[in-house]
Amino acid sequence: MTINDSAISEQGMCEEEQVARIAWFYYHDGLTQSEISDRLGLTRLKVSRLLEKGHQSGIIRVQINSRFEGCLEYETQLRRQFSLQHVRVIPGLADADVGGRLGIGAAHMLMSLLQPQQMLAIGFGEATMNTLQRLSGFISSQQIRLVTLSGGVGSYMTGIGQLNAACSVNIIPAPLRASSADIARTLKNENCVKDVLLAAQAADVAIVGIGAVSQQDDATIIRSGYISQGEQLMIGRKGAVGDILGYFFDAKR
Repeated sequence: MTINDSAISEQGMCEEEQVARIAWFYYHDGLTQSEISDRLGLTRLKVSRLLEKGHQSGIIRVQINSRFEGCLEYETQLRRQFSLQHVRVIPGLADADVGGRLGIGAAHMLMSLLQPQQMLAIGFGEATMNTLQRLSGFISSQQIRLVTLSGGVGSYMTGIGQLNAACSVNIIPAPLRASSADIARTLKNENCVKDVLLAAQAADVAIVGIGAVSQQDDATIIRSGYISQGEQLMIGRKGAVGDILGYFFDAKR
């Protein structure tokens, strides 16, 4: 004699059996949670909670056979570690242009985040400029305004130079690095610089590259001539692991 699933009450099964049956119906038979609730005489909320409990307890294990599976795991870890809202990790590819691939991924994400006529603040660097190149048509059609986050006009031209001439771009008219702290303070107090910095602070979305000290000669900040190899070596010995917009940080902050 066979047992009709629809006649089994909630009290007629232990919780583990309920989870197992629900998981089978949901993942193998493709039933909806509503159909499962009707079949087992449970509420839809109960079905949803038991599915979640099955995942948490290890009864239900989902295996993703895809080269993107590791990326999804890293995305989850980054999201939890740094309380991030949106994370995209792209899969590695031997001998591929890393900056170009990052640019494609970043451009896709920005197109989903930016609204027409919003302001996008941009940092310098190869990946960031690759992103701008991929966004050029979108920036023009959506009338996205651009503002730079640092000095160093030349570092931005590879990306900005690809944009439509009608695009609104505000560039900080100052070098990335000054010869002294006093000169840096003076430049920041100039109205033409101060106005762009204030605009950057009010941007709707910002994108920056993260440079790694371990990149050595490949680091944008070295290739652009902002610091020497000797300075980079000294900074690394002091514990720096990377930089954002020329500001170095260690492994803790």
